[in-house]
Amino acid sequence: MKNGIPVFEKTVNRIPSLYQSGSCVRPADIDGDGDLDLFVGTRVMSSYYGLPCDQFILINDGKGNFAEAPPVFAQALKRVGMVTDAHWFKYDNDNFPDLLVVGEWMPVTIFQNDGKQLKKVSVKGLEQSDGWWNCIQAVDLDNDQDEDFILGNYGLNSKFQPTVEKPVTLYVNDFDQNGSVEPVFVFVRDGKEYPVALRQDIVKQMSSLKKKFIYYKDYADKSVNDIFDPKLLERATMLKFYQPHTSVIINEGVNGFTVKPLPVQAQVSPVYSIETMDVNNDQKPDIILGGNLYAVKPEIGRLDALHGLVLTNDGNGNFTPLPSMRSGIKIDGEVRHIQVLNNKGKKVVAFVRNNNSIKFFNAQ
Repeated sequence: MKNGIPVFEKTVNRIPSLYQSGSCVRPADIDGDGDLDLFVGTRVMSSYYGLPCDQFILINDGKGNFAEAPPVFAQALKRVGMVTDAHWFKYDNDNFPDLLVVGEWMPVTIFQNDGKQLKKVSVKGLEQSDGWWNCIQAVDLDNDQDEDFILGNYGLNSKFQPTVEKPVTLYVNDFDQNGSVEPVFVFVRDGKEYPVALRQDIVKQMSSLKKKFIYYKDYADKSVNDIFDPKLLERATMLKFYQPHTSVIINEGVNGFTVKPLPVQAQVSPVYSIETMDVNNDQKPDIILGGNLYAVKPEIGRLDALHGLVLTNDGNGNFTPLPSMRSGIKIDGEVRHIQVLNNKGKKVVAFVRNNNSIKFFNAQ
């Protein structure tokens, strides 16, 4: 403090150097010693998209110095996946916070914390929940005194339409044997797996295929087993995408979780940000969504149909979308964060957009 004003100073050597692409940092008193420790989520290893990443626990010594947790504590976080978001919450009845993690090509995953180590647990209702999950918002949606979750996902308004029976699959391997790995997206049609990539894109990545498929017609009807050595496919890292819906996850306590997709209006684009507030003064938390994704290839098409969406909550886990004429929210761009602010006793909703200005809406 200087003259009663906080002064921030850059510090060094207080946190380990982590050389992976980070996605989120979530604080909690993980070991019950009274100070805040950190979960550090990582989404991708540079040049190795699709390979599962390690996640990290950093333990606070009480003086603001952090060190990686002992291997036995965080062993379950090794090669977990491509994490995009995480949340500490109370899953069991002990005094240690447990961890909910989501990510790309990942199921909704829970790690139970007993104060000595994190253990991945199988939870009823979350089987085959592998999605392209982007974000988590925790809130008690059904007024039963536990945390439920709203999870932003890829949505339904694209050429990717995965189901449990017909998932989108990712194979990751060095398919052209040149020392670098290639991710190959495939979809299912008539019981066979076909690559998503067009011929010009796949030969640009793997030039060895250019002679094998000289013309587009040669490539057009080929399955992945026709294109790649089946042995390389067998040895590849294989990830699945079953669940595209932006959803609420209702916490049923000992009975597990119930996954409930939000209405179709919430599925028109990928959701990257979620906020909750009581918009209609009925003492129930309602949902505000934002998202969109512009950085996609032309054959996929820009995902830009979500202009901010408000869904009202009936208190029983059901949500009704409000038209923009009623909600007052209509916003373009790639929303990456939504925050409810308090401005002199009045609530203001801020939409933070990628490569664009922040938009503010007064809450009535």
